Amino acid sequence: MNYGLRYVANKDVQLQGYTNADWGRSVDDRKSTLGVCSIFGSAMISWMSRKQRSVALNIVEEEYIAANEACTKAVWLRKLFARLFDQELEPTVIHRDNQSCVKLLENPMFHDRLKHMEIKYHIHDMVQRRVIRLEYISVDKQTTDILMKLFPREKFVYFRDKLGLVEITPLTERECCFDNNMDGHSPNRENGLRGLECSLGRME
Repeated sequence: MNYGLRYVANKDVQLQGYTNADWGRSVDDRKSTLGVCSIFGSAMISWMSRKQRSVALNIVEEEYIAANEACTKAVWLRKLFARLFDQELEPTVIHRDNQSCVKLLENPMFHDRLKHMEIKYHIHDMVQRRVIRLEYISVDKQTTDILMKLFPREKFVYFRDKLGLVEITPLTERECCFDNNMDGHSPNRENGLRGLECSLGRME
């Protein structure tokens, strides 16, 4: 089976991020595994899953590091789109399934406890400047978990669809030849046109 990303032209075009981490997952060095994906419009345009570079001392710090990774991706993509479309984007929403992390970044009362992390990670500055906005999302809707965990088929399909992945027909199975018949109704001609449109990535 073959799958590809489907970008829909009339979809509300917004940049969103999803991120999550599994605290101390590695039994060898206790480093967490994080997942990050960025969705633009109807499908993802950037994704990754890797081990964090440093060991987090608690869950909140681990979630903070993961949110910073998503923030870094979002800031880079925002600069790219600003150059391409010559316009400023609305604040990018990053979805987290940890309420403590969201409240920690939004509430100034906790900043004294974050000095060591604020110096190393810049997400706090982006939140304060309203470039990034963190929003809580339930675990059942945390799309990026598909990059890190195993799921039953039903749940896997749900997350796969959320990422904009759809089944496509392999190019070798398409009829891309054009019939010389000039009536315009030849099956080979119609199939060839459809195959050509698919291979060019026609926007729906």
